[in-house]
Amino acid sequence: MLTRFSVKNFACFKEEAILDINVGNYKEHKGNIINKGKYKGLSTALVYGANASGKTSLFKAMTFAINMVKFSNVRQINESLHVIPFKFDERTINEPSEFEFQFIAFDGIKYIYGFKINTKKILEEYLYKYTSSRASKIFSRKEEKYYFTDKESGKLEPLTRMNTENKFFIATATAWNSQSTRIPFEWLSNYIETFTNITDLTDTAISRYKGEKSEDYKNFTVRIMKEADINISKIIVDVKRIKVDSLMKPFVPGVVINGKLIQPEEQERITISTVHNIQRDDGSNIDCVLNIAEESQATQMLFSFG
Repeated sequence: MLTRFSVKNFACFKEEAILDINVGNYKEHKGNIINKGKYKGLSTALVYGANASGKTSLFKAMTFAINMVKFSNVRQINESLHVIPFKFDERTINEPSEFEFQFIAFDGIKYIYGFKINTKKILEEYLYKYTSSRASKIFSRKEEKYYFTDKESGKLEPLTRMNTENKFFIATATAWNSQSTRIPFEWLSNYIETFTNITDLTDTAISRYKGEKSEDYKNFTVRIMKEADINISKIIVDVKRIKVDSLMKPFVPGVVINGKLIQPEEQERITISTVHNIQRDDGSNIDCVLNIAEESQATQMLFSFG
């Protein structure tokens, strides 16, 4: 049972954003309260707000954090961590992103797990559990330095040598049969799911934005965005022809002529970007460019409808 999730410096979140679904003093709608051992939580919670206010990004952040941990063990050495920091500030672009989960696992114990990462490596990672009124450490990590209690050190310290700077220790330790990390890792991997239902841009919409009336469509969509109070000043559609890699050619669709498969030598690659005009602290302006996939679900839908 998830009780709290927080994210900082990711997508549209510059400052810390918190989804807190602890029951607290909540007394209404008792049918919406679920019990997990000595803990209580809400079976349903609603997130609402204006368009482009971060609703979609909250679930993107949760999905990203879950998948980072879930697929840590299949990550290659030196493989990039594709984190997206807040881009509307020149300072935060170069700062790490932070995520934290608080949850009641299937053993009835409350855990706190969090991490701080940039595109190259994991800067911080920690795991705590509540067996009393105070949280006790299972492990914490600051880059290549690991910290354990005396109780956990003998079991977990040897496993640090199996880990790499871009892999999560909770995943590595569990893969090497650590019992103290197994339950929280399994909960994060198998007991929490997100469904963002992001609407893909349709082929028809894309064809219009790259066609003869491309500029008309882009200008019209920018006007729609402004009417919806979305800070987009320009739309960029970049169409390139790229050569098909020989290794990928068997997977590229082709046509059969006279019994022979004919495959294209080139493919079309389309990149759609949005430009936001951001005001610096000194009053000057700067353009910030985002990929359309980084925009909110509603903004992507408006782009398609335009």
